[in-house]
Amino acid sequence: MRRTLGVTVGVAAGVGALALGGYWLLSLPLSSQAADPAASASPQSSAEPASATSPAPTQAVAEAAQPAVRQDAPPLSAPALPASSPLAVPVQAPPPAAAPVAPPAPSSAPAANPDNWPLRSTAALLAERSQGDWRVVRWQENPAVAVLQFPDLAQQGAALNRLAALVEKGGAPRDRLLGSAELLQLIQAGGDNPQTFFGGHNYRLSQLLRFHGLANRQGIGLSPEEQRLRQLFEAQGWWGEQAADKVLITFTDLQADDPGTPQDEGVDAVRRESVLRHELSHARYFTDPRYRARCGEMWRQWLNAAERQRIRKVLAEQGYDAQNEDLLINEAQALLFHTADTRAFGAASFGLTEARLTALRKRFHASAN
Repeated sequence: MRRTLGVTVGVAAGVGALALGGYWLLSLPLSSQAADPAASASPQSSAEPASATSPAPTQAVAEAAQPAVRQDAPPLSAPALPASSPLAVPVQAPPPAAAPVAPPAPSSAPAANPDNWPLRSTAALLAERSQGDWRVVRWQENPAVAVLQFPDLAQQGAALNRLAALVEKGGAPRDRLLGSAELLQLIQAGGDNPQTFFGGHNYRLSQLLRFHGLANRQGIGLSPEEQRLRQLFEAQGWWGEQAADKVLITFTDLQADDPGTPQDEGVDAVRRESVLRHELSHARYFTDPRYRARCGEMWRQWLNAAERQRIRKVLAEQGYDAQNEDLLINEAQALLFHTADTRAFGAASFGLTEARLTALRKRFHASAN
């Protein structure tokens, strides 16, 4: 729709002269012609001829040209100021906002927090489940001990079997890490698979540091689980010099046996508790000098030479390094006094009678109090 805009401009000029007690005001109004109503009508109506009563253009011009009629001035009053449009004051645009300063990017290095992992008693460790992921806490009896529960044997083996070969296995070198193919060959030579190679693990963190030092020197590619394990301790601040007095022990959550393999991968409640208590005794051996001394006394004085020889032979057959006396003492105390699962250990395992094993256990636990 076409729209016509009508504008009226009024210009007033006054010339006053005081004469005979009054003044004259001369006004000359100028106005544009008002918009014809027909112009705002629809296109169909605008096409019709103009009404006969509409004044002719010449008549309108003549009327506009006639002089204004002179009138007496109204009573004296303040002359009206001509209306004017408000003065448009340009508003100065505000200066452009400064570009926001980005905050500094957070450091990618995790902050060390020695109290980040919660403390748990042995009973609480048994009560808590893995919830399908790695679960790390500190042992309440000794906060320098990290206890890592894996959701299954497969993840535990992927993270720690190569370290176990370096530290404990007699058929593995002590000055280098095994490659993946070599490690699998070592595991299978003992009748195991990667899941059953170890039910649980225990290490001084200094041994884990040495493991990664050898990996860097050899340029060997580590598994994602082996790398994740290092990252856990770096984030906790248990790395480098801070790792000197720290210990790691591990166990797993419950899992069913795989019927497709000849090995037994099952972990029931009895086995899980037995493995945890076995590994915690290793942690105590590492961190408690008095406990370690009592274990040494048991090995050298309570056991006779024949018993020590049988135990050494059995552990060597299981793949332990028979030349590492400290390792043999540590493993013997854990089996003799902290392994309740008879599927893993019994008196006959070391060629002992039930009475002899019972007497040794009674004496050992009494001396611990």
